[in-house]
Amino acid sequence: MHSFLTEKQTEGSFFKKEALVYYVYMVFYLKHDPDQAIAFLKRHHPNLEKNTLYTFMAANLYLNDHAADKTAEIIEKHLRSSPSSAYMDLPILHYELAVAYLYHLEFDKAIKEFKHFLDRYKGQLYAKDALYRLSWAYYLKGDRANATKYRKLVLSRGSTVTDADEVALRKVKTGEWPEPVILEARLLFDGGYFKEALNKMLTRSVTDYHTKENQVKYYYFLARINDEMNEDDQALLLYEIALKNGRDLPEYYAARSALQMGFIYEKRNNDSKAISYFQKCLDMPNKEYKRSLDQRAKSGINRLTSK
Repeated sequence: MHSFLTEKQTEGSFFKKEALVYYVYMVFYLKHDPDQAIAFLKRHHPNLEKNTLYTFMAANLYLNDHAADKTAEIIEKHLRSSPSSAYMDLPILHYELAVAYLYHLEFDKAIKEFKHFLDRYKGQLYAKDALYRLSWAYYLKGDRANATKYRKLVLSRGSTVTDADEVALRKVKTGEWPEPVILEARLLFDGGYFKEALNKMLTRSVTDYHTKENQVKYYYFLARINDEMNEDDQALLLYEIALKNGRDLPEYYAARSALQMGFIYEKRNNDSKAISYFQKCLDMPNKEYKRSLDQRAKSGINRLTSK
């Protein structure tokens, strides 16, 4: 597929846009090489903000690679340069922009964009997730009334086809509110603001939390932050704690810890250990985000066994 996209032949060129979409996402998720995927897209479409499809792709890739600032920059530039007609108003771009703002704790901006998405989007996918995230923005602003209002809407709007929507529904049904410090640290981490996330986490210690879920979550997000800051040894120690203590919980923290440990050992060329942790991820049933976690773990095993 790479040669098809890079060669200048005219035969089959009609399909190049579709092929580019598949190729970039395959490199990002199956090959586990976000940098290569984004670089390839930018190399072939340096002015991608002028194309709605490529704007969405790039924004989505950056958002999933802890680069919320890049996501916001690309979408804002596209919205400024595009006609303001309803035909060109793609609601999913406002969803991604809202998430990018939320990751930077810009709650008012996030609320505006989530509402734009929910008002104009007529589909089912990501509606529950958007409502749940919108409730987070109000919750962290201290507006419990609106936070409760939008949490309740998660029960009635949208579907559970995607992992994100399924998790949103399950969380709302528990009736529990997230611990605010860990939630803010998680958002900052997801956006790529690692130092800010670490500073936020270190305002508390694990002994400040009295539920098993929050304790596991504390170790997990400390591990993820250290992982992204290339503190691999520290990350492995923290992941192991989250894995050991969280394997019986329905949340995704233990399974994702196993997956990330697999990635670290793969990076270290320790294939046998990497495969064992990918398999541990697969062996955990009934976890959140099961479809996406299983797919990434299977891809990791396939990469290493097909060398």
